[in-house]
Amino acid sequence: MVGGGIMDTAERLSAARSVLMQAEMAVGLNVGRSLRTEDPEWADCECWDTPEPLSEIFPSGLRQGMTIGLQGSRLASLLLAGVASSQGAWVACLGIPDMSWAIASILGVDLDRTVCVPRCPHSMLPQAISAAIDGFDVVLVGRGVLELRDMRVLARRALSRRVLLLGEGWDTRLGVDGALVDIEGTERGAGHISSLTLRLRESSGSGSACVAITRHGWKAAETFHSARGLQSVSLRGGKEAGYERETPRSHSNVAVSSLQVVGS
Repeated sequence: MVGGGIMDTAERLSAARSVLMQAEMAVGLNVGRSLRTEDPEWADCECWDTPEPLSEIFPSGLRQGMTIGLQGSRLASLLLAGVASSQGAWVACLGIPDMSWAIASILGVDLDRTVCVPRCPHSMLPQAISAAIDGFDVVLVGRGVLELRDMRVLARRALSRRVLLLGEGWDTRLGVDGALVDIEGTERGAGHISSLTLRLRESSGSGSACVAITRHGWKAAETFHSARGLQSVSLRGGKEAGYERETPRSHSNVAVSSLQVVGS
């Protein structure tokens, strides 16, 4: 009923949705927003150039001030951090005790400009992330228990500080899903990895990319064969997507010379 200034149920629901959408946009959380859309919030934000293979997902570049939620493979997180790091950005990694630094380096992360806090007490995590936002260009946060309220506050702070905030497992309006879809060099179930194929997709479904990762770096993937049995591949303690790495002796020498499949 509209008479007497009283809104009916449909109008109330529509008004509530409108207010919720405006609030989510104001704090950087609104699931389903496309990375291809030029957001007024970032109009005056500088950006890092994205290589051609990622142009379908980031046609306007990887903008400072973005908060991006990442689902799936950690390779996606490191790839985006590497894009900025390779162009001079300082990176902070928080809450990732099982980071594979060899792979991070291959994907473009400059370890001389990277600081890592592998573990942080849950009660101190929001404060630690906030401090990192104040001092770094890119902040990568591992999977962990973080209240939605804290995510919103941190996303807004990252926007105001022009910092790229990458949250693994975060439910944000800008999202990228990463999936390992192919492994080459281990056709018989053992041996050395020669190439990995990573597929990235916008959470909204409006953009995608496939990249091939080798010991020399990464590039656009031309073709790939769907790898079977990848469901059992895990990413845990010193292992990255099913392969072990030799621990680098120093940050200046992290070339991966031996990648071996774990198990059969």
